[in-house]
Amino acid sequence: MRRFEQAIRVVTAFYAVLLGFGLKNLLDHGVEGAKHSCLVLSTLLFLRFLLGSANHMWYVYVRDDLDPGRSEFPSRRWPMMFDCCFLILFGFLALDICYSTTVPKFLFLHLFLPVLAHIWAFCYMVHREWWKNEKTPDVWDYWFWLNAVQAFCIAFAIFAGLDWGWNWTLVLVSLIFAYLALLGWDFYKQLEILEALRPQGKTNREAN
Repeated sequence: MRRFEQAIRVVTAFYAVLLGFGLKNLLDHGVEGAKHSCLVLSTLLFLRFLLGSANHMWYVYVRDDLDPGRSEFPSRRWPMMFDCCFLILFGFLALDICYSTTVPKFLFLHLFLPVLAHIWAFCYMVHREWWKNEKTPDVWDYWFWLNAVQAFCIAFAIFAGLDWGWNWTLVLVSLIFAYLALLGWDFYKQLEILEALRPQGKTNREAN
């Protein structure tokens, strides 16, 4: 039984389509004076959220359904709808990012994405620890801090460009290295979480 797998596929595919439309516009038109840097930054940021959303939603909503020995399947409709709504919101915000015409506007919109993800992570922790009264740390709690770090990096870049007068090319290239480090850290943690999973018993095919 995979109750939510098809819904997850549709939502993540819709999110990926929005990202594709946005990146295509960024490739064709780009941000004035920083086309390639902004394209690389958006690709790194969007890839991080695309990988994270796919792995997290599979881990939370599909994984337990694959256990053939499981007899109880708790309702997860509301958390699932909450996550899907946030993911679609991420997609439309990403689309808006790719239609930016200036570097400051591009970075301000980039800032909104990890801030919004930070809010999602906070809501996720509150729901789990206070609403469901689960006191043990969750494997995805690190996103709360990771999104805060990425938001800080973008805010610092905006401040450096507008208030300190740094060259925007230098600002964007520096941000690319920060994005690469954050994407690598995030993807490594996701693989670590998935790798730690144990087989949940034999499937019907293996049992036969």
